Amino acid sequence: MAGPKRKWVEGPFSLDEIAAAERTLLAQCHPPQRDFVLDPARFISLLCGRGTGKTFAELIRLLLVLMRGDEVTGKGAQCLYITDTRDHARAIVWAEFKGLIHDLGLDDRVHSNETRLEFAFANGSVLQLHGFGERDEIEKLRGRTFHEIAIDESGLARTDLLARLVNEIIGPRLVGALVLLGTPGYSLEGLFYEVTRGASGSEEPQHRPYAKRDEYPDDWNKWSSHAWSAKEGAEAGIPALQRLWEKKLQLKASNGWSDSNPKWLREGLGQWAQDDATHVYAYRAYKDDGAEHNQWSPIITPGSTRWAKLPPGFDSRTWGYGLSMDVGWKDAFALEALGFRYELDRTIWQIGEYYKTKQSARAIATLLIGPELDISKPAGIIGELGWPDFMVADLSGQGDRFVDEMRVEFGIVIKGADKHPKYKDPAIETVSGDLLDGYMRIMKGSALATEMSSLQWVMDANGRRVENPKQANHACDAWLYGRIAVGALLPAFQKSEPQGTPSEGTSAAPAARRSPLLPRSEDAWSDGDGSDGWSGGDGDGWHSGDAGGW
Repeated sequence: MAGPKRKWVEGPFSLDEIAAAERTLLAQCHPPQRDFVLDPARFISLLCGRGTGKTFAELIRLLLVLMRGDEVTGKGAQCLYITDTRDHARAIVWAEFKGLIHDLGLDDRVHSNETRLEFAFANGSVLQLHGFGERDEIEKLRGRTFHEIAIDESGLARTDLLARLVNEIIGPRLVGALVLLGTPGYSLEGLFYEVTRGASGSEEPQHRPYAKRDEYPDDWNKWSSHAWSAKEGAEAGIPALQRLWEKKLQLKASNGWSDSNPKWLREGLGQWAQDDATHVYAYRAYKDDGAEHNQWSPIITPGSTRWAKLPPGFDSRTWGYGLSMDVGWKDAFALEALGFRYELDRTIWQIGEYYKTKQSARAIATLLIGPELDISKPAGIIGELGWPDFMVADLSGQGDRFVDEMRVEFGIVIKGADKHPKYKDPAIETVSGDLLDGYMRIMKGSALATEMSSLQWVMDANGRRVENPKQANHACDAWLYGRIAVGALLPAFQKSEPQGTPSEGTSAAPAARRSPLLPRSEDAWSDGDGSDGWSGGDGDGWHSGDAGGW
């Protein structure tokens, strides 16, 4: 049974109450968090990895501002916490802020209204939760005076909305601090990026690290920046962050991420990845010493098979492959074949490609199972390679119609690519991490190699970073779908280097596949005899290259 309701106690908080609350709250912080909480600057930025206590630190700042009130007028302080949506703000803040209030014994001094998403303090201070996701929502904040505004998950905000919110709506009447905080996003532009990123050349900085504040003039009026990772909390002896840091290190090891892998920099250390990147993919054909890095140059026997020969050391019983497709008509239809091993390293090999415009479902079916279109006795790609572990295709545009026709008319089941609403930036980052660490090998001269080496970021009309629409990305998109699909089939990372530069070896073309994930026997492998009617180099869509064609 609930206890008696505590009587509401009005009036300001005493200096002793505020000092006691500050001591209690700061005792829960590691040193970088304490610096952030006590920073008196007007413009403050905070860049952290997930789970490292950034929002907790900001709630401490807000709670102390609300208890102090307006120290000039003696009235309450008006504060605002904003993130992408009101529902997200409730999920992030509500329970934790109420917990802080309870721990300080202030239940009779603070009222909460979950419908209005407000906390009202006995001294007249108010904290309101809000969302920045829509232009109409942020317009409601115009004309109001605030004593501290925290914009959380700033890396998720559209750059145009964030700039408008700060410069036109809340900035003009802000009398306290404006705090931008969040984790590194995928878009390397906008206000949050500029006030948290590393220095670049001789340009005038937009922020200075708090730790170096004594090196700057006293009248510095730009941003005071803070950053930390779980490592700092772990080193400070905070049990929750020690556990988090250990999990992050385990994740790094299990994925084989290097110290410079963008996934590790962003998720593990809370740093912007590829700070000055203009290219979408971190593709490098060669290492600095001239050895092949992401490129490989297979030796193909003319007239035998159009699929690449794999390097020595491959065990055919542990070899698998998949087919991924980006469906187009006026734009190119792109099919990518991905080779991988169920054991040993996580390297993914491009072992073939088809790239051509105006391809009907019948043409693709013929490509996959041969001109007889006999699913029980396939020729074509599947006749040569066996049934793949997966076949996926993009369902947007005409993709859903294509997949239905392939299933109904030809008996070929192709699954839709796993594309959640915000799939692409994380997928690109995964591919770039694999490229950077040498776990992807792209065939020399392929359309995929051409696109990866040239595709660049541009800014759209809303100030968002997007792939250059004037450059082809069809092979890259097909490769993304394949990389998502193959993830669950790759082996756990072993502490071994990625496979070296391939030369000659066994063929990647098994004659038959019994069922997905079952090892093939040695006698199931064949070089093929070119009798399926598919020959390269004559304009049929197969890349010819300079090594004999596929």
